[in-house]
Amino acid sequence: MLRHLTERLPAMIAPRWLESRIQPIAADEVIHYLAGAADLAPEVNRTLDIAGPDVLTYREMIQGYARVAGLGQRFVQVVPVLTPRLASHWVGLVTPVAAGVAKPLVGSLVHDAVAHEQDVLDLIGPPPGGRAGYEEAVRTAIADVDPGRWRRTFGAVSAATAACATAGSLLTDADSTWYRRISKPRWQPPRWAFPVAWTSLYAGTAVAASATIADLEEKGEDEQARAFRTALAINLTLNAAWTAVFFRARAPWLATAVAAALAVSSADLAPRSASTGTLRAVVLGAYAGWCTFATALSLSIARRNEPIARRS
Repeated sequence: MLRHLTERLPAMIAPRWLESRIQPIAADEVIHYLAGAADLAPEVNRTLDIAGPDVLTYREMIQGYARVAGLGQRFVQVVPVLTPRLASHWVGLVTPVAAGVAKPLVGSLVHDAVAHEQDVLDLIGPPPGGRAGYEEAVRTAIADVDPGRWRRTFGAVSAATAACATAGSLLTDADSTWYRRISKPRWQPPRWAFPVAWTSLYAGTAVAASATIADLEEKGEDEQARAFRTALAINLTLNAAWTAVFFRARAPWLATAVAAALAVSSADLAPRSASTGTLRAVVLGAYAGWCTFATALSLSIARRNEPIARRS
């Protein structure tokens, strides 16, 4: 969880538990102590604390991971209002950790996790080669990990999404004589609502799609990742095409058909992302819902303006 948060968020607003202290331990050393416990004398019947040599805050662990992975300094601002429930949802969107797992995990992080005793060093003995410090353990753990995968994926997806948004903005002409003259349903949202809705949906789609692709590739599911990329490219193309057909070609019926294809394409993205995180499917589902609404709006405008020729 810490790895993905650090790789994917160069700046983050975090809850107060980032200041909690922890004594992280390398996974291989946990195995060493568990195996050694099998050979303890029968009279040793008690709990034993196991820990690495470094006592750190989670904020320091984030910065340490960033240094080892070559990601650069992370900006972290701690706030007192981010509850474990809210934090777990954010973790579920950005990382492969499911929200159902993240919630109890995040809830436990409000407590310090520091060893109260280190008798295990006398009873079992330290690992061969001694205890590894946090950054040494991280370096070992990410030997076969690509810390730059998210940066490349998010950069490509964001660029494609931004290009779609820019094209849509440039092609939209809500001040044309034709658009002002056509009849619109009373339930059409006010003009200011469209840029707010689309900007939010574009941002959410970029994050959810990037996380889906990155996690599929990380799991070795390259074919599914390529299929998702293709589906996303088709979706963004249809998105920009609707604006061109409606505002420039002034063809409401054709625009309705394009919007319907866009809605179907958007609805297809959500289940494709579900295997990597439920919250990502929810975000993409919201995008599909808005596209479905846009289809209904296009259809209503087409029906109300059948006699109107395509002229300014």
